[in-house]
Amino acid sequence: MKQLPAKTRPSQLTTSDPQVERIDNPVTPFPFFNFTYTHHEMRIGTDGQTHVKQKKVQLENGRIESEAFEGYAPAEMFEQAMKESQRLFANQATWLLKQFSLFPMLPGTRSDDDSK
Repeated sequence: MKQLPAKTRPSQLTTSDPQVERIDNPVTPFPFFNFTYTHHEMRIGTDGQTHVKQKKVQLENGRIESEAFEGYAPAEMFEQAMKESQRLFANQATWLLKQFSLFPMLPGTRSDDDSK
């Protein structure tokens, strides 16, 4: 048996009270809480191509957005990315170790020249 949807009565329009203020920009439930999560993955597949995968999730102004993609690139891209990340790591490690060279010698420690 075929059932027809229930018929609704047309609603009546009412005029709004002119003294009621409208809020154009409603307050978000968490105005000070935002976060972003990003995940990147690169690996060389059995076919010699670079397999690239990325996922990004972002919560901003009470809205959550998710974005993901997956694809293939030439093998040179993986090698170039690894060289760049190793270079950045070496530069940061060098900078950190240089900060320790600014400290004066600690009291009670002797250098080789002082032992004579």
